[in-house]
Amino acid sequence: MESTRSRQIQRLMFLSIFLSVVTMALDGVTIFTGSLFISPGAGVLTVAHHVTILALAQKQRRRNAAIATTTTSPPNPATPTTIAADLDVTAKLGTIVCAWLLFFIWLAAIIMMAIIIAIVAPDSGPGMGTLIAALVFAVLEEGVILAIAIKCTRERRRGGAEMRARFEIIKRMSSQPSALVAPAQSC
Repeated sequence: MESTRSRQIQRLMFLSIFLSVVTMALDGVTIFTGSLFISPGAGVLTVAHHVTILALAQKQRRRNAAIATTTTSPPNPATPTTIAADLDVTAKLGTIVCAWLLFFIWLAAIIMMAIIIAIVAPDSGPGMGTLIAALVFAVLEEGVILAIAIKCTRERRRGGAEMRARFEIIKRMSSQPSALVAPAQSC
C-alpha cells in the first residue's frame, strides 16, 4: 500500500515538472545565457527524473492492485528481495540520491543566475525582467526539490524500519521448527 508521504512526493514532482518547464522557457528567452546553460540542463534532468519516478510509481500501484485483487490473504514474503520490492519507489536509494543531486544542480543554476543578474543589472538590458522571473521560478523549483529530497529521505527511513521488522519476523519464523515435520528420533 502506498503511503501518504509517497503521494505527497508525487504531487510535488508534478509541481516540480511545471516549475522546471517554466524556468527553462523563461531562461530560453535570453538564449540560456542567464544561467550559462545550467538551468536547461537541470530542467531536463528534473523532468526526466520525475517522469521516470512517476511512471515507476504508477507501475508499482498497478502491481499492488493486481496482487490485492487476485489474493484474499496478504502475500507471505520469504526473502529480503521480496520485502525490498515492496518498498515505495520514492523511498529507494537511487531516487533519494538523484533528488539531492538535482537540489545541488539547481543551486548552481540559481547562483549562476544571481551572479549574471548582478553583473548585468547596471546595464538593465531588455532581457533583465525575464532573467529575474527565471531566477524566481528557479528558487521556487529549488524549494520544491528540497522538499522532495527531504520527504524521500524520511520515506526511506520509515520504509527501511518496516522492512527490517518484517525481515526479523521471517527470520524468527524460519528458525522455529515446523509443526508438520516430526522431530528426529535417535536410535
